[in-house]
Amino acid sequence: MNWLTNEDISSYTESRTLSEETSKSDPENEPFRSKYKARELLQDLKNKIECLIEEQPNGELSLMSASLQYHLGLNYAETEEISSGEEHLVRCNEKLEDHRLDHRCVALAISTLNQLGIIWCQRSETKKSLEFLKEAKTLYQKYTHDVDAVPWGIHDLFLPESSHKSDHERKEAFENIHTLTLYYLAQVYGMLGKKSKSAKLCHITLKRQLEFKQYTPMEWALHCATLSQFYITQDNYPLARHCLASASCIFQEVLQKHPEALETSGEEVDGDIEEIQHRKADIARCWLKYCLALLAFSKEDPATSSENHNNDEEEEQEEEDEESSDGEEEAGRSEDYKIPEKFDSLELGSWEDKVTDKIVTSFEEAREVFLAGQQFINESKAYYLFEGHVSDHIEIVKDHSQLFKILAQYETDLERQSKMHKRRIDMLTAILDELNPQFFLHICRQLTFEIAETYNAMVDIKTEIKNRSGTTPTAHVVKKINGLIMKSIAYFQKFCDSLRDPQGVMPEELEENLIRPTLLAHFYMGRLYANYLSPEMSDRIKNLETSCEHYKFVVDYCKKFPEASQKVQAELGICEEMVQFTPVRIDSLVRGVS
Repeated sequence: MNWLTNEDISSYTESRTLSEETSKSDPENEPFRSKYKARELLQDLKNKIECLIEEQPNGELSLMSASLQYHLGLNYAETEEISSGEEHLVRCNEKLEDHRLDHRCVALAISTLNQLGIIWCQRSETKKSLEFLKEAKTLYQKYTHDVDAVPWGIHDLFLPESSHKSDHERKEAFENIHTLTLYYLAQVYGMLGKKSKSAKLCHITLKRQLEFKQYTPMEWALHCATLSQFYITQDNYPLARHCLASASCIFQEVLQKHPEALETSGEEVDGDIEEIQHRKADIARCWLKYCLALLAFSKEDPATSSENHNNDEEEEQEEEDEESSDGEEEAGRSEDYKIPEKFDSLELGSWEDKVTDKIVTSFEEAREVFLAGQQFINESKAYYLFEGHVSDHIEIVKDHSQLFKILAQYETDLERQSKMHKRRIDMLTAILDELNPQFFLHICRQLTFEIAETYNAMVDIKTEIKNRSGTTPTAHVVKKINGLIMKSIAYFQKFCDSLRDPQGVMPEELEENLIRPTLLAHFYMGRLYANYLSPEMSDRIKNLETSCEHYKFVVDYCKKFPEASQKVQAELGICEEMVQFTPVRIDSLVRGVS
């Protein structure tokens, strides 16, 4: 500070005020006016420091020059002059190369590496971004391990001693810079497809933000709820629920400040309240996905689950091996990859009591999860109304349908199972009838196929009830089963017809994402026509002929496009058998008549 006048200190302070505060009020036609003024002040001060260095080289002056280079780099980056910003940051990084473990500039060095990581990430050069961020992380670890001195903040070189923060505040600021490094690393690893490592770093970031009370409640809650979805894919339901409960708990801080957000749902509201309702609905949707996944996992084949776990573990091990080969996991420096499994500072009892994290083994337990899921559906729909949020509203309805579908798997009473599927059909057809296929073709196809599948499930249930009765079915039962068969066929056919071009011609080769559902539609229609109940021999023969045509469609398509057979391996074998067997069956019926 012996090198600076009071005017210099005031100039630096003014540049900070312009950048951090005044700039928020800049007019739209001059969005960077204050930052440009701040840049002039920083450049003038840097020129003075450079002149002093020429006259009398000095270590402290060199650090000041590097600091001003950093703040100029940040200024250019913030005014969307990225290349100029990078040049200043690179120069700063070079100037600090031999001083990184100096307590006066270690925070500055890490912040510079963070900013370079951000710039290269914005350029989609994620691997180069990763190099800078890993370097920032390693520097933090080395400093905390090797140096016993309180690190200064990034502005302290230009502040009089009377304005310096306490040692505790400086330590917290330094830890917050490292938290940002971990946050950026989590994003970059995610972009590189390293989901496990990204999730671990995200978890640690959230933990540190809570610990140092450096978080925005709404943002923290959203990140935590999103993290739960990763743990769901790992079948780690205790940790997934913990993250969701933590998200809901922290989001209460937002609702306590804005209680009106709870009272004006679905109405015309200002931007802030609308955003709160939006994010509240998003967290509810994450809870809903948890309920669906837990019910499905509880019904899953243990062998399949084990195989999925093995694949996840192999992927995670590959990531760890790759990091080890890069020298990332040096002895004593891997603490950033150990997951702190609980956010211990939060009281989560009431939130975690909303739904279990244990495997569901009975209908009663499944129903509890189902009811919780329905509550989250209602919370989601309160914001995602059909008018204005068509796609999201439909996704929620589809999730509601899946809740009923999975709950039905726990129900032993077949009649009640059938009623659950009927509920699914009612909610899906109500949405489908409101949509114009011209604008929502993909969604209409999805809904149509699911309705067809649901009618097909009801056919199976009603047929099973008939078979269990051990008596000749009544006319009413036959009519009911045949009615369900024809409705299922109608919706499967509607799905297939949606593939036709404007002239009504089916494509010779199907789009990749349509191959399996289209072949399945024909497979199911073949089965449904074969199971149609009719006392008339002519009808039975005609239905078997139609059934064979649908089976043959699957067989012929897979012969013409062999790669398609991989998508319907189990069904293709049945289709091939039925193509051979059905003509024999028809011939037998004909000879029986004659």
